[in-house]
Formats: sequence, C-alpha cells, structure tokens
Amino acid sequence: MTANSIYQLVNNIDPSVNGFVNVLGFYNPGDHGGGDFFWDSTANEDVDGGTIIKSAFPGVTIGRWKRRYTGELNVKWFGAKSDGSNDSVYFQNAIKTGLNIFIPEGKYAVSGLVLQGNQAFFGESTLSELQAVETDKPILTMGEFSRVKELSFYSATYVADPNFCAIKVNNHGYSVIIENLRITGGFTNAVNCIDSNNVSIFNCFISGMVESQIVISKGTHNVIENNTMEKCGGTSFIRLINAATVIIKNNYIGGSDTDRPSAQGIYAESNDPDYHFAVLIIDSNDIDNIGGQAVAVVGYYSVRIKSNWFSAGRTVGVSSVYLNGCARIDFTGNDIYTSGYMGLQMADCEVGSITNNQIEQCKDTGIFMLRCKEFCIQSNQIGSLTPKDPNGGCDMKVGLSENQGDYNIISSNIFKGNTSTNLYYEGANNVINNNISM
Repeated sequence: MTANSIYQLVNNIDPSVNGFVNVLGFYNPGDHGGGDFFWDSTANEDVDGGTIIKSAFPGVTIGRWKRRYTGELNVKWFGAKSDGSNDSVYFQNAIKTGLNIFIPEGKYAVSGLVLQGNQAFFGESTLSELQAVETDKPILTMGEFSRVKELSFYSATYVADPNFCAIKVNNHGYSVIIENLRITGGFTNAVNCIDSNNVSIFNCFISGMVESQIVISKGTHNVIENNTMEKCGGTSFIRLINAATVIIKNNYIGGSDTDRPSAQGIYAESNDPDYHFAVLIIDSNDIDNIGGQAVAVVGYYSVRIKSNWFSAGRTVGVSSVYLNGCARIDFTGNDIYTSGYMGLQMADCEVGSITNNQIEQCKDTGIFMLRCKEFCIQSNQIGSLTPKDPNGGCDMKVGLSENQGDYNIISSNIFKGNTSTNLYYEGANNVINNNISM
C-alpha cells in the first residue's frame, strides 16, 4: 500500500489491515521525506518522528510504525523543510537517535544543535547550508569522537556574542574532526574549542567573522591544516590561549580585502602553569597581504616555525613575526617579504636556531634580538634582496641586531645592501664569524 505523507500514514492507515506502507513523502510526494514502513504491533518505545512513529488511527493504543533503512539517517525523514522556516527541532530529533546524519542539498534555518558522541553530521558538498536563526548560541556543538563535513554555515547577521559561533567544541571534546566546510558571514567565531583535545580542522574555507576565526583555549594535540581564511574582522585569524601541542600547517591566511587590515595571522599565548610545556608548530603556511603580524607567540616553551611564506606586518611599526618569552625555538626555511617594521622580532627568548631564512624589504631590521641567549643564527639571507623599485632602493636599515644577548653564534649569513649597518651585536660570549656583506 502507498501513502502520500507521514500524516496520512499516522492518521488514515489501519496498521491491523496494512502492515507495510510505502510513504511517498513527509509532507508531499517527492519531498525526499518518505520511505518504506512496517508495523511492529508490540513496540512501545519513544517515537523520534522519522524512524519510529506512533499511529493515531482510531483504536490503536500500542505498536509503532518503523522505517526500513540502512546507513545514515536523512534529516528530510524527520520533517526538515529547507524553506526558510526553523528546522532546528527536526534536526535535533534526528540527532537524538545517536546515528549518523545526512543533510541533502538545501538551505536549512537552524541553531542550538548538539551532536552526541561518536556521531557524524555531513552534507551533500557545501550545497547543504545551515543558516543561523539565533545569535546567542552556536549552530552546532560537538562532543567526543564526533565529526562534521561537507557543509556550509552562514550567518546574515554580524553579532559579537561569545556564544555565537558556527561550531563549538564543548569542554573536554576529544577526537573531533571538522572538515570540508564553508563558513561565512557574521559569526563571532567560525570554530571555538574550549579545553578540547585531538581536534582536527582541515580543508575549510572561512570568510568573515566578527572576532578570531578559529579559537582554541586550553586542550592539547589539536591540528589546523589546509584551510583558506580571509576577511577577518577580529584581531587575529587564529587565536590560541594556553593551547598545548598545536600544529598549524599548509593554511592560506590573508588577502587584500581583509576586513580589519591590522589583523594578525596567528596569535598564541601560554601563561598558565598547567601548560608550561606548550608546544607550537607552524609549518608551510602562506600568510599574505595583511597589515598585522603574521605570527605572534608569547610564553610558549617550544616553538617551531618552518617553511612559511610571510608577506605580512605591512602596517608601519608592525613586525612580521614576533616572539616573546619563548624557548626551544626552531625558525627555519621561512621567507619574510615586506614588513612595516622588523622581519623577525624576538625578546627574552632562549635556546634555538634561526637558519636558512630569507628576509627582505623590511622597513627597519631584518632580525632583531633583545636579551636572547644560546641561539645559532646561521645561513640566512638578509637585506634588500629584491628591490621594490627599478632604481634598486633599499628599505631595510639593519640586517641583524643582537642586543644584550649571551652565548649566541652568528655565522655564515649573507647581508645585502642595508642602509645603516648589516650586523650590530653586543653582549658576552658571542661568536661572530664567516658572515658576508654585499
């Protein structure tokens, strides 16, 4: 037997006569909410509106209509309309089953969705769009071992509310995967992780946001990889506060149309004794054409910054990379081009290496080190290596300035065409040799 809708199944079909029914749609035939149902005459479990449905046929007091299906659930089965009306209750009914949820192509108005643990939530590429209907809560909150992918998140309203983000990873979220998303519009943050571990955010496109686009506060072993981020309205694209062991790799950050030209690419700060041994790895990123610092790191125990392209810090008086109070630093193979102040600015850092970097076209100093000790600064090319104008003008005043530092080795660097001096150093027990000035 067939029924045109779930309403007809519930109200007009006598299950004692017709125990198997093909329903053509949830509201109307062809709306993708239908399916095959069978009658379980002894069932009495809670209904969910999509896979388990109670009959309202006169005289029926026990039993349930049950959907035949394999694999993930479809939100259309639960009544989601994708017509601009609020679909949150239908989504949440699907989520309560604890099973994986598929969102077909369409635009769904939702807010306040909460994934259960071990649950996947995915769409039909980014053509499946979740649009915020409330601006004081996340669209989606994720828990342990949950996963979201192939979706768009959008807010037409720009609101600075700490609870208003596209995705929030709840306290103690563990092994969460966020992938292949498009997050645009006026959320406060695209992704906000609080005290969460093993969160992976990759292959996402993020544009807009009122504050930082990705925020990680506390937690450990989190990865941000292969994302494209533009038009940041906050002070930084990525913000880390007491987050230990974070890997930021192969991301593109920036663009000339950034909403706040002075926004930093990555800001990381560790000041909590519980996170004293925080580790940060920034590898193979392109942070381009922004006015703020490409990277600013304060108080991290171990910092590796490797193989990045930084064309940032373009605002006058702003350095491209700033490190303060850090230790165990590996700054290798980076290309810093065009900074409004210093290429690499360091203060009160200890133990590490600065090797094989190319730093050019900075307004003031290529590498500036204040009260830094036990560093090997070797095999770097520093200076006006690629003049910006055809007459060969040079912006950089000092190639490398090492002030009040001890036990540093400055060796085998190439300095070219700096207007004040190529190398300035002071302090005790420093070794200076084999540097070349051109």
